[in-house]
This record gives sequence, C-alpha cells and structure tokens, in this order.
Amino acid sequence: MKINVLKAKKEDYQSFLKIFKESEVKHRLGIPWRYKKPTSETFLKKDFEKMLKDKDCKFFLAKKEKELVGYIIIYKKETPKTIILKPRKIIFINDLSVKKGQKRIGIGSLLMKKAESWAKENKINEIELNVFSFNEEAINFYEKGGYKPYTQVMRKVIK
Repeated sequence: MKINVLKAKKEDYQSFLKIFKESEVKHRLGIPWRYKKPTSETFLKKDFEKMLKDKDCKFFLAKKEKELVGYIIIYKKETPKTIILKPRKIIFINDLSVKKGQKRIGIGSLLMKKAESWAKENKINEIELNVFSFNEEAINFYEKGGYKPYTQVMRKVIK
C-alpha cells in the first residue's frame, strides 16, 4: 500500500492529535518528572496552527490512503557566529511520530527522507534531533539512519 507524504493543513488537526497523544503518553510515562498530562487541547491547536504559518517550519504528514499514520515537524535554524563557535545552518527535527501498529514498515524512514530533501532544497547539510535515553526504539531507528550522538544532557536531583 502506498504511503504519501504531504504538507499538513489546518483540517488535519484532529487526525494529528490522535498520533500526538500516543507520543505524549509515551513521554509522560518515560519521564514523569518532566511531562504532565495536558489539561486542554486548545494549547495544542494554537501550536499546530502556529507551526503551519511559520516559514522556518515544515510539518509533513504520512498518509496511507486517507488515514494519517505518522508525522514529522522540522525547523530550519541558524546558530550565530561567536568568538569560539562557527555559524551553522541546520535542520532540527522537533518531533517524529508513527502511529501504533504502523511501525517498522518504512513510514518513519519516508518522513526522515522528506526532512533530508527539505534540507537539500535549503542548501543545508546537517540535521539534528534530540531523543530521550529511555526511548531505545527511537535511538535504534536514528542510528540505523546514520545519526550519531555528539552531546549528552545529564541530570542530578538534589534532595
């Protein structure tokens, strides 16, 4: 069955929300000290609409027939030149999610290829993303796609 990757539209919000909620629950359970259950969908809808209007953001959906089966949200970013840092242009993957029951059939890879294509269109040769250490499934997926860690965030709770 063919999977199409298309730009998100305002009318895709409800379909997007179903997959977003799956991801939200996974993160809330994986890092309960950081994430809480959203109390309203209004905030999410405003963010959704803001992303659609942002010229530095691309929001792509993977559809199988008419069913939304995944999405990727990517941003074009520039880091400024400083005394010690070189200026850089990157594509940052803000969020990637594939619907339960649709994983491991190439949907995530198609969405990542779309991000790489957008990077090339913008003459950008680097893509970065963050992934939480509890999410081994995602880490393995990104590593298979050629992504390598280059920084690590550490935390200590002081009692």
